[in-house]
Amino acid sequence: MEAMSIPSDTSDTSDDEENLVINGIPFIKLPDKASDFAYVLHFIYNQSLPGNWAPFLSRSDLMGIIKFTGKYRIDQLRQWAISKLEEGHLLRTRDIPSKPSRVANLTSCMRPEDHIQTIHFARECSLPQYLPLAFYGLATHDPDLY
Repeated sequence: MEAMSIPSDTSDTSDDEENLVINGIPFIKLPDKASDFAYVLHFIYNQSLPGNWAPFLSRSDLMGIIKFTGKYRIDQLRQWAISKLEEGHLLRTRDIPSKPSRVANLTSCMRPEDHIQTIHFARECSLPQYLPLAFYGLATHDPDLY
């Protein structure tokens, strides 16, 4: 062994996904969802934010786009996705006084899993404005509904 050489790893790693090579080209597995990446590429290649395409994006699609764009600092698309999420899927704390009936309707029709998903999402993406209503919805959930 040469004095300046880097010692090779002698640990027994049987995980082929770590060292994925296809046709001699090494690949890196990212934790991002392929659909989130596809949506972001669609926006980038079209070079504009969609107007009426948003209704076709589900709550979880928008959450995925927000996670992805926050991670890779695509701020304009992140802000757009947050605004679309707020239009139809999530309410902020400041919405309570101006939209009390919508708050009641939205929190009562959501499953506990949706509130939990919102809490994880808000924490992961540093969006604390969604936490109070998600916790409220979870705390006031009627178990007889589901």
